[in-house]
Amino acid sequence: FDDLPLEDQPMAVADMGCGDGRLLLTLYEYVRDHTKRGKHLEEYPFTVIGIDFSHESLEVTKETLGAKGVPFEVQWGDIGDPDAAVVELEKRGYPRDGVMHVRTFIDHDRPYIAPKRPADDYAMYTHGVYNKNDGMGIEPATMLQSLVEHLERWSTACGAHGMIILEAGQLPARLAGQHMEQCVSLAFDNCQSLSHQYLVPLPQWLLCAAGAGMFPDVTSLRAFPDNISRIMLSHFKPRGYKVRHARPSDLQRCLELEA
Repeated sequence: FDDLPLEDQPMAVADMGCGDGRLLLTLYEYVRDHTKRGKHLEEYPFTVIGIDFSHESLEVTKETLGAKGVPFEVQWGDIGDPDAAVVELEKRGYPRDGVMHVRTFIDHDRPYIAPKRPADDYAMYTHGVYNKNDGMGIEPATMLQSLVEHLERWSTACGAHGMIILEAGQLPARLAGQHMEQCVSLAFDNCQSLSHQYLVPLPQWLLCAAGAGMFPDVTSLRAFPDNISRIMLSHFKPRGYKVRHARPSDLQRCLELEA
């Protein structure tokens, strides 16, 4: 929101899983008080949009933002169906390229949607415990493919401004045990695994994003704590290509490139 020209900046920020609206309030106040855009809000107004699956959360968001006089809108939405949310935004006058999406700790809490394509590209990943609502297990490779296709849906839905994601990742059990005093992973990861939530180790998370054509802005990528990296903050944008593991069927092309 310091970049010029101002007309190329987002006209709105939409928070999927807005909860009580405090993140949107913080973002609006920061833009208003600390950026170039904030000095020109009359000429270039800025709206925050709360999206949530819970109608109760939407009502609380209304109270949080309304009490502070923040320009806002709210709408119902499901993180597993980004296209429907974006279509609703467009109906309200917010085109895809006019909205920046933000969210915190919700991708791993999304409803599980089985992948439509085989998980062959991720067959080497065998660690992690994932359960459906009926208690049946999900293979780690299948979970990664599901994450790829989830992020593909978002790569299509979000526009030029992309999305800023704060997300937690699963730590290897040995690492979680070694750092019990620095992070809550030993308890947290187990709790999530048993409650149908889908934590993926952050290196694999980034790989899945690349497989969906979503790449982090290297200047925005942060991980916490520094020596463990169980939480990631980054600004992802879609690009015109994807990155995946090599397959046996790629061998001939690799030989041609080598030659």
